[in-house]
Amino acid sequence: MTQLSADNKTMLEYQQLKNRLPVISRRAGTIRGRLKDIDRLLVEQRDAVASEGDDVDRLDNKTLGNYLLGLSRQMDKKRQKEEEELLQAKRKLDETISEQTYLRRELADLEQQMAAAQQAGRSWEQGMQERLNWLEEPENHERREEYRQIQSQINSQQAQATEIDQARAVARQAAATAEAMREQLASAENWSTYDVWFDGGIISHAAKYNHLDAVSDMANHLAAQLNDLRRELADIHQDIGLSLNEYSGGTRVLDYFFDNIFTDLSVRDRIRDDQASVDQARDRLRRLDQELERSLEEIRQNLTQLTAKQEQYLLQLAAE
Repeated sequence: MTQLSADNKTMLEYQQLKNRLPVISRRAGTIRGRLKDIDRLLVEQRDAVASEGDDVDRLDNKTLGNYLLGLSRQMDKKRQKEEEELLQAKRKLDETISEQTYLRRELADLEQQMAAAQQAGRSWEQGMQERLNWLEEPENHERREEYRQIQSQINSQQAQATEIDQARAVARQAAATAEAMREQLASAENWSTYDVWFDGGIISHAAKYNHLDAVSDMANHLAAQLNDLRRELADIHQDIGLSLNEYSGGTRVLDYFFDNIFTDLSVRDRIRDDQASVDQARDRLRRLDQELERSLEEIRQNLTQLTAKQEQYLLQLAAE
């Protein structure tokens, strides 16, 4: 018969203490960062105090300049100014040293709390493992199956979260590709408009098609990303529901050999159609990312509830 090292009340105390560890660790990290800043600041402030002290000391030197300042009754004002600056520098230094002392005490206390929370975490894990061992005993077969049903739900939710994460990653990459295509198409449209109104010739043709060639390459890449995304979405029973226009190389032939305002307008209209298609794809991908994030948040909440249910189930079993 498995022996339990901690009763349920003690286990709940372990749980409460271990759950504080992330918050304590974040605060300790913040304080460590501030202490590093203070170390650098103290060097600067000590140098400032030394510099201001040197300024005051120089007023005591029996130089001709100081003698003349004294005759003109400006020495007292000058000394007062330098001493005030020295006092202000010392005050800032004292404040920083006080903050350093306080933060060091806080950090020492937090490190003790972290050590206690870590130990509580180890004790909690030991206690939960003992309860799992208790479930594995032959006479607890029925309860073991109930526990495994909860674990199966957790595994299912975790797998779904992984699928959604993968789909989100592909959706974001595809959205970035669509945005890059949008920028290239905007440049191509500018050159196409120039062709329409100013007969730009070979230079504008080359510039326009450099952008359109880049769009063509990106479109192939985006098509591959969308196909990948559809496969990922199929795993979670969703569909992206969009398609893209394909840019035809035949338009380029018309543009070169029948160079007139009608073909220029035709190319510009096609570019604008492509812009609209890419805009639609980009916006849909961004909405999809938001939808997936909401689904992921629901799963996170479910996992939190299931994990708590699982832990409570073990505690209740051992109490019976």
